[in-house]
Amino acid sequence: MRSVGFLDKLLDGAEVEWKPLGDLLVRTKGTKITAGLLPPTEN
Repeated sequence: MRSVGFLDKLLDGAEVEWKPLGDLLVRTKGTKITAGLLPPTEN
């Protein structure tokens, strides 16, 4: 019996065009996210 991988289950036979990530976005330096930048949470 063949083990079905996560992507196989997720795609369920759909056609996919695989592209390098660098072709889809431009990486830029961003702001670090710290606890002080996050909204307060209710406990």
